[in-house]
Amino acid sequence: MGSLIVVHGTGVRQAAYDETFAVVKAKLHLARPGLAAVPCYWGDLGANLPQDPLCLPRDIDRGVGAARSEVSVNDWAVLYESPFAELALFPVSSDGRGRSEIRELADQIRLAEPDPAFTASLQELGKLDAWRAARAGIVAHPDFLNVVQRAGADSTNFRAAVSRAIVAQLTHNALASGRLVPDDALRDTWVASSTELFRPPSEPTTALGTRSLSEIRQGLAGMLGWGGQWLAAGFAERKRMAEAESIAPVVGDIVLYQSPRGDLIRQELVNALRNAARPRYVLAHSLGSVAAVDTAVLHDDLKIEHLFTIGSPAPVFYELNALVSLTRDQPLPKHFPKWTNIYDPKDLISYIAHRTFHYDDRVTDERHESGQPLLAAHSAYWASHRAWAFLWNAIP
Repeated sequence: MGSLIVVHGTGVRQAAYDETFAVVKAKLHLARPGLAAVPCYWGDLGANLPQDPLCLPRDIDRGVGAARSEVSVNDWAVLYESPFAELALFPVSSDGRGRSEIRELADQIRLAEPDPAFTASLQELGKLDAWRAARAGIVAHPDFLNVVQRAGADSTNFRAAVSRAIVAQLTHNALASGRLVPDDALRDTWVASSTELFRPPSEPTTALGTRSLSEIRQGLAGMLGWGGQWLAAGFAERKRMAEAESIAPVVGDIVLYQSPRGDLIRQELVNALRNAARPRYVLAHSLGSVAAVDTAVLHDDLKIEHLFTIGSPAPVFYELNALVSLTRDQPLPKHFPKWTNIYDPKDLISYIAHRTFHYDDRVTDERHESGQPLLAAHSAYWASHRAWAFLWNAIP
């Protein structure tokens, strides 16, 4: 027996943590059934704005500003922001479809239910209902039926565009509510499975075409002028401005952690560890990884077998002299455990630990590329088989 203590990151609250913890328990049940998942939820100690905060910008306070001359953005980020964008620009087919075929294709997209394999893939993240809700949102779009009529006799590329729209809508909803998002492998699996699921029985299976998502971005910029460029120019900036109220707890938790109240967060981890069975492993995300590093430095009696951090800003805290436990000229203490730091180069909140902490032999960095942009990359570790493989390699 043993324990894996699960420490969440900044901005996470009870519902989102429960979802993440359920995924962790399922992973352990399959790969390390003798290891107990131990919760370390500190979100209720985190920051909260008053009900009507005066500090947040209103529409009157915001300026549009000049559009960027060059749009540099991941194609999926366009769809995450505007899931119907590709469908809105889908070209009219030259071969056309009859009225009954249009109805058949629309009904197949609206009503088809995932097969067992697709259902199991969605349920890996508890996203079956979320996929259905995303599909309902796409097919309820006022232009959906008009767009269906653009599909040719071979609807493969069109069905793929619909599938991308649904997965993008699902991801958009998850990001807006602070829930888990898939990595690129699951995302692409869901798109492929949906594309086949939506194939009408009367239509033979054909290979997927090569229409690039980059064409969407070019079309948006051409059709919508500066508005299209605004749409495609900086997912993180727009989320920060348009959803400042939901992001405020993320920033607030970091500020609060640096205050004396941060002791309460670290004490939650101390309590969880002391009550957990040995050997004790810690899996900590985002700001939770900073708390885990500080806690492991400050307490020499916790007997942590191995620390795993994902999406960790602990190295930059260290170099900023912002860690509570150490200044950047101080090495990790002798009692500090082995540390595997899993980072994603696309994750703006993850950093390199080994060289930062004076090339300490106990610290190992492992690169994880989720194939996701910006904020989505910061959430994709939990569901990724590739990220979990680093844990399984270290935990007997």
